[in-house]
Amino acid sequence: MEEISLLAIQVISRIRETLNIEISISLLFEYPTIAQIAENIALKAANNNDLFISEIKPRKQQENLILSFTQKRLWFLKQLEPNNTAYNLFYRFRLQGFLNINALQKSLAEITKRHEILRTNFISVNGQPNQRINNDDKFNLPIIDLQAFPNEKRGKELEKIVKQELDYNFNLSKDNLFRVKLIQLNTQENQLLFNIHHIIFDGWSFGLLFSELESLYTAYCQGLTSPLSSLPIQYADFTLWQKKYLSKDVLETQLNYWKKQLAGSLPILELPTDYTRPKIQTYKGATKTFILSSELTKKSKHFPKDKG
Repeated sequence: MEEISLLAIQVISRIRETLNIEISISLLFEYPTIAQIAENIALKAANNNDLFISEIKPRKQQENLILSFTQKRLWFLKQLEPNNTAYNLFYRFRLQGFLNINALQKSLAEITKRHEILRTNFISVNGQPNQRINNDDKFNLPIIDLQAFPNEKRGKELEKIVKQELDYNFNLSKDNLFRVKLIQLNTQENQLLFNIHHIIFDGWSFGLLFSELESLYTAYCQGLTSPLSSLPIQYADFTLWQKKYLSKDVLETQLNYWKKQLAGSLPILELPTDYTRPKIQTYKGATKTFILSSELTKKSKHFPKDKG
């Protein structure tokens, strides 16, 4: 279902970008064909000017860099639980074959230069969170060489490094929130580790990152320049647009709706889990690995589509 939801969000984004019209994700599920969506948009647009949204424009550099609503939520949770690492997004990739480390280093440097959000920290100003973009866009890829270790110890050292990253506690105001490490195992095998705080990254960002990384790495291996066009806006521009778009009236309407929906005492959702829910969330769990057959995998992909 997550894959279907992400595809729906991409469709909404394309509609927003092309038509400057904002539609809800529920509309896509209610009207699943292009013809139905187009007819519904035309009908709503004729009777509702609120569908049309303003264009996101580059900000003036002197403007205060506020946080988006999602970032504010994550910043608040970090203040509430400063030692919580649940919002670390960790990615681990096995790279087999010859690796052009210079091209990889150059590619990652270009990506951090292109995207201000990857060079951003979050500071408190008069008790309110603000973004602080670091102008120093130099990027150095830490390389850890484990080739000298015997085979039986190399894996243990690798897992030790992985564990350290998984347990890393980001300081949002000081640390580099986009951490990358290259682990050399032998001449034909490397592992690339990403540890990124969720306040600057999400599942959508993941796709963009690796699309750009692939394009840049391919170009630099061939001695070419960057094939990527410059970015017209940055994430900080979106946060300012979001604040203006979600004006007081819009926010009050949404707030009143949810106050009505959540009025009164709410029951605790007790799922049929193996263990009793702890009074304080610990985020502790376990991993169970199993292999799905190709037939079951195909069915699982088609199931949400068949159900609309």
